[in-house]
Amino acid sequence: MDGYGEEHGVCIPSGLQPAEEVYNDKMEAEGRFCKETQDGIWEATSANNFSQLKACEGDATGYMRRYCNVNGEWETPDTTDCRTKEVTDFAEKVSDVNSTADAVLLLNALIDIHNSQNHFHGGDLLLLSDIMLTVAATVASSEVDLINTSSYTQLFMEEMGYLFAPNLEQAWKHIQLVRFFIYLKILIPFAKKTPQCQSN
Repeated sequence: MDGYGEEHGVCIPSGLQPAEEVYNDKMEAEGRFCKETQDGIWEATSANNFSQLKACEGDATGYMRRYCNVNGEWETPDTTDCRTKEVTDFAEKVSDVNSTADAVLLLNALIDIHNSQNHFHGGDLLLLSDIMLTVAATVASSEVDLINTSSYTQLFMEEMGYLFAPNLEQAWKHIQLVRFFIYLKILIPFAKKTPQCQSN
């Protein structure tokens, strides 16, 4: 039968819309949408779609957006692109870590940031995770340091405890949800954009 998606090895019969398109048409017909917020930051947005990009709040750089779910209800704002200046500036110090002793100094400073900052954006969490991965890789590849290893291990675990503390659980779940939704938005519509294919 005729269909779409030859280059991807998937065919959808001609005359049929991809599932996402059908679903969105149904919601539009039912009038599902998220209303403009009282603070005016988020404009009315159709269900199952992201709002327009907005500048991140406070001293954070980047842009944020918000997902209007299938029921026409706003989800938590997506701040995976938002990074505060303090965390961004701190990330530049990672290149100075060349030993376990350096890692101890950096982790102490990082813990101070957690103790002084009450709120982290999604972008901050991702950047902090990258910092921890870089530090761990650097220490693993450096010479054994019996003097600083114990302090490093204790500080590393303490910082990981901050990153995955219960109060940040929802932020991590939202990052995961947003990324999954983006993958779906990229993958599902391919069928209507690719050449027709013939079945054997």
